[in-house]
Amino acid sequence: MISPLATEGEFVAEYRSDTTMLSTGEPYRNAYISTFTVRDGKLAAFAEFFDPLVFLQAQGATVALPA
Repeated sequence: MISPLATEGEFVAEYRSDTTMLSTGEPYRNAYISTFTVRDGKLAAFAEFFDPLVFLQAQGATVALPA
């Protein structure tokens, strides 16, 4: 889903990934939120936010939350 923000040329998108990590064979499914700024028809800024713990687990890491 892509939505324009209040400022002209700024957008936010929400999307998901569903793939397999080549290095581990583990599934990688994550949710993302990204912001985009477009100026003069060109991408001027991009920021992506996701859950890094999901990424680490798909890379084969063990993630232990503090007690």
